Amino acid sequence: MPQCVECQKYIPVGMNVCPYCGTRHCARCGQKMPPGVELCPYCGVQIQPQMSAEKPHVSNKWYLLPILLGCVAFFVSFYTKFSGPSIWFVPIHTTYGLGGGAIAYLLNKRKDPKKAEKFLLVGVIMFLLSAASIWISVAAQTRAT
Repeated sequence: MPQCVECQKYIPVGMNVCPYCGTRHCARCGQKMPPGVELCPYCGVQIQPQMSAEKPHVSNKWYLLPILLGCVAFFVSFYTKFSGPSIWFVPIHTTYGLGGGAIAYLLNKRKDPKKAEKFLLVGVIMFLLSAASIWISVAAQTRAT
């Protein structure tokens, strides 16, 4: 895949417009094209009309992965009985939401980087909610004893 000379990100083959920054490139030599030119000033090839810089569609269903895994962790924390609760004890299930957000991010970061970052943010939020629920649960059990 060719790289954009402006933002250094990869451009899908056959496109002469960077989908990230909108810079036009020559399909043959890869040089940046000034606006309105019909012939490449570097190699002389005729520039095709701008191809669509349309990003591949990323489904909003990916938000469900960190949310559902975070909800599992949230509810498990309220129904888990800890033996010898400690304020520093954070079970592995608090990371479920974070893991779901990381998976959604990694699988979608090339298609739509901004949306992928939002998936990761949702995972972080779900992690914080489940960690807070465990903190509250442990504090309640400590007071009860």
